[in-house]
Amino acid sequence: MLPSEDAVGFRMDSLELQHPHFILEYSDFGVCEDITFDELGILGETFTEGINTEIKVNVDDLELNLVQILDPIGMSEGDEGDALVFDSECTDETSCEPAVNGELAKADFTVSESGTCLTDIPGIFAGEWPDGRTSNPNTPSAGDVACYVSDNTPMMLTLELESGSLELPLQDVQIAARFDDDHATAIHDGVIIGFLTEADADDADVNIGDVNFNVGEDLLPADGPGDGVACHGRTHCDGPDARVTHNGVCGWWFALNFNALRLADVSEYED
Repeated sequence: MLPSEDAVGFRMDSLELQHPHFILEYSDFGVCEDITFDELGILGETFTEGINTEIKVNVDDLELNLVQILDPIGMSEGDEGDALVFDSECTDETSCEPAVNGELAKADFTVSESGTCLTDIPGIFAGEWPDGRTSNPNTPSAGDVACYVSDNTPMMLTLELESGSLELPLQDVQIAARFDDDHATAIHDGVIIGFLTEADADDADVNIGDVNFNVGEDLLPADGPGDGVACHGRTHCDGPDARVTHNGVCGWWFALNFNALRLADVSEYED
């Protein structure tokens, strides 16, 4: 089904992983390092510039294009519609069409003109990560302009990194953001949250520095970092660390901050 004449699309022009941190375990070199924000060098050479740097480069180069369609757009209290996310191909920041992967997620969304649209972000580790940072997911709130939040839905989150794609089948995904102005020329303070099960993490691989790593075994924190164990074995799944239980299943809550610009046209997007 084609989008309605009141549908509006937004390309995420900034995207940053806040939770969990990626902590690379590379046993060949005795490495256990947080690579979420910081560069990692091995044997005097840059192995990775950091996950968020790689994401930013691909967003800026139009290689990573996540587009959210709100159909119909609504900016008044209680307005509702469909919120769809597409993997896209773009010729510039506001001219896009669906990519081969097409639709990644679909859910209802609701607009609020007061309060915070998404405050209950579960399973976020509150302490410091090995790089000294803390996770800081956005909590979009209505002020002079409204905010919105989508209902829970599954989503295949695809992130383009320097050496390849990272595909994460997230559960219970919600997306929330604040409209930038009364004309919805952009959305700010956006956040994507979703749960990755341990089993799905162990089935996912990604190339970093031209080396293949397993997401669950080599990149995601084991029991810690709250108890000082960021790499190696898994012994518990009861928090308050990053690895927690959700619906009786062990895994990690993901949270990514984003901003997005309004597309010039969404007629190529089809549900």
